[in-house]
Amino acid sequence: MPTPKYPKDKTKVVADFSIKQKDACDMEMLYEAMHEWMINHGFASRDDQEFGETLFLQRVNDQGAREIWFWWRLEKVPEDVADKKAPRYKYQVRINTHTLGLKKTEIVKDGKKIKLDKGEIEIIIKAYLIKDPEDAWKKSWLPEIFKNWLWDRGMSDEHDKQEDLLYAEVYAFGEMIKRYFKMHALTSTPEGQFYPQSGVFE
Repeated sequence: MPTPKYPKDKTKVVADFSIKQKDACDMEMLYEAMHEWMINHGFASRDDQEFGETLFLQRVNDQGAREIWFWWRLEKVPEDVADKKAPRYKYQVRINTHTLGLKKTEIVKDGKKIKLDKGEIEIIIKAYLIKDPEDAWKKSWLPEIFKNWLWDRGMSDEHDKQEDLLYAEVYAFGEMIKRYFKMHALTSTPEGQFYPQSGVFE
């Protein structure tokens, strides 16, 4: 189920980064770990029909190398927002994942044979704070001048708090992915790091 698009004056980019890896991992398990993290943190339900995957595409070349794209568009109402039906804030996360040259390989690690996927993986993550998504504040009974002042000035601390909470949450998601890459790394210094966004977003 795709997330709605909001006017630009309601959205603020809170985080924008990518994680790149040119090593080995279990791609299926990585997908499941990312999926489970988003469910456990309230961005999606366990009903696959409602999960915000807007694209999944896979191509396999003559050598068996896979190129995979999957896009997720997820959102949630913060836990500390009282009115869930007409919230003052929403968190929206957009994730684009792309693999290149992904091939099955068998390695020996700690004396055990493990089958992994080796290739290039990039995960691009953008997080947005949506302010007054349902126009609840805009439609309130308060006088227009006072309402605008209170929203812009009087509630600035609350705006900052919600930005900080979303920032911390999405970077925790990124750290989970980096730990996953490091767990399967064949090299001593895996490339699971934060980078400025380089991929294409819709």
